[in-house]
Amino acid sequence: MSKYLYGASIQGIQEFIFETNKLKEVIGASELVKKIKEEVKCDDGDVLLNAAGNIKILFNSKDEAKEFFKTLPKKVSQSAYGITVSQAVVEISGDYPDEAEFLELEKRLKAKRNRPNIPLDYKLSIIDKAPKTAKSAYKKDKEDEYIDVASKQKRDAATKSENDDFEKLANSKNKIAVIHADGNGLGVIVPVIAKAKLLKEFSEKLDKATETAYEKASEGIEKIRKVILGGDDLSVVIDADYALKFTRDFLENFEKETEKFLSKGKFAKLSIKKLTACAGIAISNVKYPVYYSYALAEELTSYAKKISKSKDIKNPPSSLMFHNIQSGNFRDFDEIKQRELSVTDEEGREVNFCFAPYYLKETPKIDDFIEICKLFFEKESPSAKFREWLKSLAYSRNYSEITLSRINEISASKWKNYKTADEVLQKLGVSFEKPVNEEGNTPMYEIIEIVSNTKAVK
Repeated sequence: MSKYLYGASIQGIQEFIFETNKLKEVIGASELVKKIKEEVKCDDGDVLLNAAGNIKILFNSKDEAKEFFKTLPKKVSQSAYGITVSQAVVEISGDYPDEAEFLELEKRLKAKRNRPNIPLDYKLSIIDKAPKTAKSAYKKDKEDEYIDVASKQKRDAATKSENDDFEKLANSKNKIAVIHADGNGLGVIVPVIAKAKLLKEFSEKLDKATETAYEKASEGIEKIRKVILGGDDLSVVIDADYALKFTRDFLENFEKETEKFLSKGKFAKLSIKKLTACAGIAISNVKYPVYYSYALAEELTSYAKKISKSKDIKNPPSSLMFHNIQSGNFRDFDEIKQRELSVTDEEGREVNFCFAPYYLKETPKIDDFIEICKLFFEKESPSAKFREWLKSLAYSRNYSEITLSRINEISASKWKNYKTADEVLQKLGVSFEKPVNEEGNTPMYEIIEIVSNTKAVK
């Protein structure tokens, strides 16, 4: 008798969670997403994978697969208005799906994801709108303001005593950070693990590894809220002061925790030593729409992944990128780089202010960047002077070189840690004498952005 491989992709999770700037609703949405994962219980099938909105179940009959196919979308859509489900089924030839059958399922799921879905709260012009989301009004809240169904569900799910906004998470400069992290190369690894019939065990152990990495990285940090945590996926909102340290510690612990189970027992035979991850950090004013911050964090993660893969396509190194948001909503990070993170002087020389990504183990290292930022937090440091130097790069080479020479002359005589800071800069691949590397990139802008918008973490 044939068996059937069922696959589902939960879509719209990020939009659902970060729809408003109400912390209570964000946390409530996160709880609803967790419940969706718990909904995936199947007595008739073997759940092979249930992580980060990715579901794989092996059914013994077509009728069992068909019944689950009919019921899951309804359960998900009704419990979390705005989230949709794409599904596909593949008939397999043996007792367990092979690599080709997994790939065929992914191909069908991709086609399904590209089809538009009609939400349950479809907006009609004659229906009143909830002002904060522009969705169909459901009822009025305590402030006598219309809210939509999803907002009501989120508020009800937020059982913890949460504040209505993010102000309690902001630092002394009213800055918060949205961090997104994602594992590298999971799409390549999963078929290998599936072929070895270890997908179910891998899914469980990966969940645990990611959770442990988060717990270790967040230890001692009070102003942090985890929003998405599952599979190889992490999203948090955090006090901007701790954003770099937390992200660095999470990446390190993620590698260590995945290595613990991948290097032992059945997994050791697969020669997958460990998993790495990339992360994006979007720093913004606490009043800035958190949805746009998350979108940027996600794009920064993708950008870091792309560059990490260019270093090693098989084993991309863990890395991070960050950006302090200063303008309105954006289209993509390439546009930000062109508009905000590069200057060209009158002689045509271009200097780029995007020095990242910073790597966990390769150069430029995250640790070295954090160290140079700590030194620039000192009162004697020339952070303000280097801001002037960055502006001078838009004029002429001669003017910027004169400005740089003057900064070094004053700093060398007045800043006790000038030499130490220069040694750290050299680890990053630049120096006070030559703060722009051969590729035309400088880390000085990113250093000053951290110093200007955060406080030193001991």
